[in-house]
Amino acid sequence: MKIDFHMHTKYSGDSNASPDEVVARAAAVGLDAIAITDHNEVKGASEVAQIAEKVAPSLTVIIGEEVTTDMGDVLALFIKKRIPPAPLRAVIFEIKKQGGLLALPHPFDSLRGSRPKVEKMDDGIIKQVAAVEGLNARVALPWENARAVSFAQEHNLPLIACSDAHFPEEIGAAWTEVACANASEGAIKAALLAGKTEMRGHLAPPWVHLKTTAAKIFKKAGVWK
Repeated sequence: MKIDFHMHTKYSGDSNASPDEVVARAAAVGLDAIAITDHNEVKGASEVAQIAEKVAPSLTVIIGEEVTTDMGDVLALFIKKRIPPAPLRAVIFEIKKQGGLLALPHPFDSLRGSRPKVEKMDDGIIKQVAAVEGLNARVALPWENARAVSFAQEHNLPLIACSDAHFPEEIGAAWTEVACANASEGAIKAALLAGKTEMRGHLAPPWVHLKTTAAKIFKKAGVWK
């Protein structure tokens, strides 16, 4: 199954992608499942799931969130409701309480102050990690993705590739091939935990970062909703 575990909608402060556009693009590039991981919000994920059920029923939508913690941003996947910003240990507790999985996005991206600070995480926290982004299409320096791969291998953690799309045209830049019989949430979770993953894709073009900066400015000014 072709799955992208990390992307954003207009409910993130640095994106203006509508839920309709996200569903249309994901279906067009042949994704079997997507996780919507807006910053500290799940409204976009819920809307995308509702739209996909009507217009792209073969597309599985995973409710996710990129949550702000005291050790940087982390991905909460397969959750049921919003998890507010909190210390990482509290966020991990809430993810597990909801039956979700914890993933680390772009852990060595030096250009993002929000990256998860893996150097501060003890073995107890690392053992709670279900997957590490070894290929994030928005990481500008390729060797920093390579460092993430090395980290995951050192700790025997599954690797995933994600577009981290903030705009529809980025969806499909990177994805994870998950060896599961179908795109049900249960099958995806089991395969992910078993490490049955292969990374695919490439880095996004540099201009996406400029567009993200513009999105932040325009949204604060009320030009983009």
